[in-house]
Amino acid sequence: MKWRQFIGWGLAVCGVVLVTVLVWPKGEPRYGGRYLSAWLKDCGEYHDEKDPRHIRAREAVRRIGTNGLPYMVRNINYKTPEWMVRVMGATRRIPEPWSSWCYSVVERRNPAALAGAGFWVLGPQAAPAVGALVAMLDNRDGDNPARALWHIGRVAIPSLLAVVTNRAAGVHQRAEAAVAIWGMGTNASDTVEVLAGCLGEDEEVAGAAAWALCNVTTNAGFVIEVLTNAVKTASPQLRAKILYSFYPLGEGGWPAVPTILTSFVDSDYEVRHAATNALNTILRGRH
Repeated sequence: MKWRQFIGWGLAVCGVVLVTVLVWPKGEPRYGGRYLSAWLKDCGEYHDEKDPRHIRAREAVRRIGTNGLPYMVRNINYKTPEWMVRVMGATRRIPEPWSSWCYSVVERRNPAALAGAGFWVLGPQAAPAVGALVAMLDNRDGDNPARALWHIGRVAIPSLLAVVTNRAAGVHQRAEAAVAIWGMGTNASDTVEVLAGCLGEDEEVAGAAAWALCNVTTNAGFVIEVLTNAVKTASPQLRAKILYSFYPLGEGGWPAVPTILTSFVDSDYEVRHAATNALNTILRGRH
């Protein structure tokens, strides 16, 4: 009798544990009987925006709305464990199409990728997370917070400009704030003058500002003028970054050609390499 009772109690405990595992809250909200992460996974898996499954998933994320921000902020800087990196690397040795399939299965479950998809879907609706994301910009684990901010859009610009111009802030944080502005494209065209004022700053900040300038501007002439002037006194590393920044201008970068040509005889290899690529980009834009 005792052993039967023991088995009964054991089964009961196992049942409680199993139910607990299945129903215990995962620290994320639900909609339509599914967790936020499941909807976000669908957004990535069914990436065709006309696919009904993608539309349904995107609508679910929007319905969850700001209730999903704690989950998204918590995971946006998720760092993939080393063992998983090795597993994903090993999948590259599997014959196609199985290699790509295995890699995508793992990647679609990456918490940082899921959080990024959430910010992409919510856009300006995720504005309450701006402060937390800006605080993460000094973390060198990746640029996911910057990407999240550019998805949020213009509502984040005041906070980003405050960081870019704050010399007491971390250099990397200021540079990443410029990267976030860069991602907004011409929607952030009114930041040009502030970014131009950063070209005399630390090399990392100035380089990011140069990239942002050429991506957000609607006045290529002004940007080329300030960048070609900056090249004259910049360090070799910054000269190369400025030359690389001309890429987004395409044909619009033609006025920069004289400066690019003088860089062909620069003593620094990286500067010469950047000049060559910049010129090729501009010439391709003219044909």
